[in-house]
Formats: sequence, structure tokens, C-alpha cells
Amino acid sequence: MTKAAMRSLAVTAFALAVSAVSASAQTTPPAPKPMDKMDHAKMEAEHGKSPWKELDAYHEFMMATWHPAKGKNDLAPLKAKAADMAKSAKLWADSKAPKGCDAPKLKDAVAKVNTGTADLAAMVAKGGADDATLKSRLSELHDTFEIVEGGCKADHGHK
Repeated sequence: MTKAAMRSLAVTAFALAVSAVSASAQTTPPAPKPMDKMDHAKMEAEHGKSPWKELDAYHEFMMATWHPAKGKNDLAPLKAKAADMAKSAKLWADSKAPKGCDAPKLKDAVAKVNTGTADLAAMVAKGGADDATLKSRLSELHDTFEIVEGGCKADHGHK
């Protein structure tokens, strides 16, 4: 083989290697973080707060109990916080809804969250309820909570 042919072969091999590395780097997406590695507190801070401080206070309890239950079937946070979560739900239900959060369907959902959280706290206090039942009730509360969270928007004067 001549020097020119060897040089041409070397250049071609190098070009193929570079293009293969480049192509594989472009097609490999970053791996998503596992649920237990996510920073839920940071996500909440970025998510923003509602115009209703009592909703936000209850949301802290919901996040602290729902995410471990959903992601890892860990009901220990719920069992530890259920009574305080029920108190927070009652304070929320007894508070005055700000403008933008006072629609009848939102008021109904807040009332359901209040009674549902009180019932769940009573189940935890009594003991005997299996984790699957507790998780199911917490899931229902979470779904109802999201009705309010999604419907309660700050009125910034934008039309």
C-alpha cells in the first residue's frame, strides 16, 4: 500500500470514528432522575405559591405525605403528620378564600378536603387501617386538593 493510500485510509477511519462518537452523543438523552432523588422542596419553590396562605400551608402537608406514599409506598410521614394535617385542613376550610379562589366548586372541594383529612387522621389515630387503604384515601384527597390548587389563581389584573 502506498503512503497516499495509507494516509487516505487513516483520514477516512478518523472521520468515521469522529462521526460515530458525535452521532451517539446526540442520540443519548440524559437519564431521568428517579422519584426518590427528586428535590420536591425545590420543585415547590419553583412551582410558586397561591394567593391563599392556608392552601399553601396545607399543600406543605400534602407534599410531605403524598410524594413518599406515591413514590415509595412510605406511609410513615402520613402517620406522623395526619393530626397536624387535619388541623391545617380545618384552618384552611375556616379561612376566607381570596379573589380568584372563591368559586363554588373550589369551596366544595376545600370542604371535602377538610372532612376527608379529618377522617383520614381519625383512621390513623385509631390504627388498624392497612397501608393500601390509607394510600387510597390520601390519593383521593390529593386529587380533590388539585381541583382547588388548579382553580385558585392569583388575580394580577391581567385579562
